[in-house]
Amino acid sequence: FLNPTILLPMMLLVVVPMFFGYAIFKHRLMDVDVVVRRSLIYGTVTASLAAIYLITVYGIGSLINYFFGVQDNQLLMVVSLIVVAFVFDPIKQHFQDWIDRIFFHERYDYQQALLEFTQELPRLMEMEHILNSIVSRLSTTMHIDQLSVFICGNKEGCNSAAWNLNSADCQFSDGDHTLMALLQGTRKPVDLHLLGDEYDMTDLKMEEKEKLLRSGIVLSVPMFLQDRLIGFINVGQKKSGKVYSQEDIKLLATVAGQAAIAIENSRLHKSEIDQQRVKEELELARKIQQGLFPKMSPEIPGLDISGISVPASSVGGDYYDFIQLGPQKILAVVADVSGKGMSAALYMSKVQGMVQLAAHIYKTPKEMLTNINRRIFDGMDRRSFITMILALFDLKKKEVLICRAGHNKALLGVDGNIRSLEGGGIGLGLERGPMFDDAIEEVRIPIKPDNLFLFYTDGITEAMNEEKQQLGETAIVDLLKAKRHHSAESIQKAILARVEKFRGTSEQHDDVTMVVVKSGQGKTRSRK
Repeated sequence: FLNPTILLPMMLLVVVPMFFGYAIFKHRLMDVDVVVRRSLIYGTVTASLAAIYLITVYGIGSLINYFFGVQDNQLLMVVSLIVVAFVFDPIKQHFQDWIDRIFFHERYDYQQALLEFTQELPRLMEMEHILNSIVSRLSTTMHIDQLSVFICGNKEGCNSAAWNLNSADCQFSDGDHTLMALLQGTRKPVDLHLLGDEYDMTDLKMEEKEKLLRSGIVLSVPMFLQDRLIGFINVGQKKSGKVYSQEDIKLLATVAGQAAIAIENSRLHKSEIDQQRVKEELELARKIQQGLFPKMSPEIPGLDISGISVPASSVGGDYYDFIQLGPQKILAVVADVSGKGMSAALYMSKVQGMVQLAAHIYKTPKEMLTNINRRIFDGMDRRSFITMILALFDLKKKEVLICRAGHNKALLGVDGNIRSLEGGGIGLGLERGPMFDDAIEEVRIPIKPDNLFLFYTDGITEAMNEEKQQLGETAIVDLLKAKRHHSAESIQKAILARVEKFRGTSEQHDDVTMVVVKSGQGKTRSRK
């Protein structure tokens, strides 16, 4: 045994475990303080409580058996003991909970904090309140000096909340070589307390590494919603200086999981509120827009007029109007803004005011369109344009002047024949002036008894059915021939019914607008 070659290994076998044990106890590694308390003191007290419980149950059970005289009946004795045991079990459990709170107050505090946090979360709908609750609960329960919560991954940008940290140190970027990428890859809490030059963490950008070192963050806990990382909780050292135990990390991971669900619920709640607000605003805009259209067709002796506009969405980009310029003179307007929805509706309302102004200043439709184009060109997005057709009916001169700016050709019915009215032109807002002025043409048509005019937008002829087939102009021409002796309102309703029947169950993809004018009649027609 004195041989050094034998003695040295034997001494190492004894000394090395002693050093390991000393290091474990000194630095409280592997939760040794919890293990020791649980195995020694807690075990002794729990065993004592169990012994007292058994002695009490047996003693009280024996007394009951003695007073009731059932000592000779073994079955009754067993039943009475069982009954006493059940009666005194809640008392024993109460003392057991009391012991747990004394010896394992951290675990009890964690459980209470987690329970309160779980109960509080469903009542919080605002993102800011949720983040503040996470920071407040964790910093109070775990006694952490520095703490931050960072949320990202949605259209509204990123959010954060912090405790004893600079707000700039709580903001992180997405992409390669970032903390978010690291957590996405590990999918578990990452220990960062060794982060520095001596620790190889090449996956992190230097900027984020310096930020974590500067803020004193030692642990980062990811927040996953299914497979998607939505953020993380960063924590610094505990005030006690203790390292984070497995129980600490488990609590942080549980809070992160519950918070992720609450955050997603907050986003869904906000999205639902926003959608409802948009829906209400669109409904208000629809009512305002419908109020801009003529409520009644004008009463002009010798003309029967009817118009309607049915938007594809809540608000549309189609527009029609009747502007009376004298007892026997009226301007019919039909226009179509490219696109649909709110932006098209805004352009439409702008153009409507311009048409009203131009109609009272200029004498012919061509002059009106030329002026409107100059005014609207600079203020219009180059990706948008407006098509328009103006028809100036003058019953004194018994003629109508028609001019179109890139709009669908009007349909004219004379003696049972239906034809398209020619006349060139490009859309409003496409060119500043000279080219537009040269392109548009004005057509003069004499007004005869029982003439029929249809001014419409492409939402009628381009209506599509389930097979993506378009209705086309031919179907409208055939309908006009069949209904030419009907009133303007009746023809308008027939066209609308034809479009709806052709479309079937398919969605309306474009606004439908039309103005029907018949000469030789003069009844007032309500728009329906």
